[in-house]
Amino acid sequence: EPRVPLEAHRVCLFATSAYGTVIAAAVGLLSPQAGKEALGSLIKDGEESSLIALICARTGLKDHEVLFVRPEHKGGGKMPSEGATVTPGQLCPMHFLAIDHKLKAVILSIRGTASISDVLTDLLCSPRRILGGIAHDGFLRSAYDVLAYTRNHIEKALTEHEGYRLIVTGHSLGCSN
Repeated sequence: EPRVPLEAHRVCLFATSAYGTVIAAAVGLLSPQAGKEALGSLIKDGEESSLIALICARTGLKDHEVLFVRPEHKGGGKMPSEGATVTPGQLCPMHFLAIDHKLKAVILSIRGTASISDVLTDLLCSPRRILGGIAHDGFLRSAYDVLAYTRNHIEKALTEHEGYRLIVTGHSLGCSN
């Protein structure tokens, strides 16, 4: 069915937008002109404003449809772990929440490995038991942190947009969450 590939492509635009302006420009996700403008915005307006501009440029959203952006490493949520040696929030990758009226969805997009903290998350690979299964310790801690930041925002967005679904997307580390 044609809808599935088009929807998958659209969701991938959200996943790649989570990498931010510098990486998007460096790997060619932006035209040279758009890359210059985005990098100029980063310098002039700061990380969060630049990221929102990038998300809008890649997805066609309006600024107000980007509901929540968590730039890198600004404190943390809580994770259920005893004897943790990592501060809650330290393993939380950059992520954002947006409303996509084309897909009738609330989109949570989580960035993949792009920082030292993300590499640490990847390396914390001891198995952890959860819900009758086993999970990668770093990915589980990271998922709890993302949930701590976004849960209230997600619940509010889904309440305000009745009939919309939640789509969680990401690449690499972002997909593991």
